[in-house]
Amino acid sequence: MVALIALERAGSVSVQAASPEQTRAGADPAAPTTAAPDPTTSADPISTEAEPTTTDEPLVTKLPSPGASYAPVREDVQMRLVTGDTRYVDLDQPLVNAESAAYDVAFSAGFAQPTLRFESADVAVGKSPTITPDECAQEIQLSPVDAEVEVSQDLVLCAVTNGLGAVNEPARTKMARIVINSVSKDNAVNLTVTTWEIPR
Repeated sequence: MVALIALERAGSVSVQAASPEQTRAGADPAAPTTAAPDPTTSADPISTEAEPTTTDEPLVTKLPSPGASYAPVREDVQMRLVTGDTRYVDLDQPLVNAESAAYDVAFSAGFAQPTLRFESADVAVGKSPTITPDECAQEIQLSPVDAEVEVSQDLVLCAVTNGLGAVNEPARTKMARIVINSVSKDNAVNLTVTTWEIPR
């Protein structure tokens, strides 16, 4: 009799003890559902804020006011761009076949009209092959052109460089004057580059 009563009490205890465990077990799955809205709500502002940072737009440089004094860096450097693979040109040195991090303009031709595609948005057509850097700055500020320009003989372009020149030179943005001297039948281009350091 005593044993039966003990078993009955043990059974009642086990049944009573199981019910709070079941309620706890039932409460555990509910916890993630209350925490689930947090990542979804926090993901929305992150995605919207990240969108403006991913852009392929060319960079724009702040240029000085008219009348600023530009120091010459390289004068009348002759360059030749031949067709075939795309040529990456560094206007700071100047240098053809520059490294990807340092180039300012990409030259391509093939069967189409040869083009120069600038990394900077600060590009303008110059009025003469003797245009000054100060005049170049005014043309860039008042009448810029697209970053990709079709090349033709006697075309004069003004462009701002990224400032990454030779290894032993400090990084300083420059104003470049590019004069297209000739375009051959096979679309090879001869040009003259002059650069000035942009005053800060």
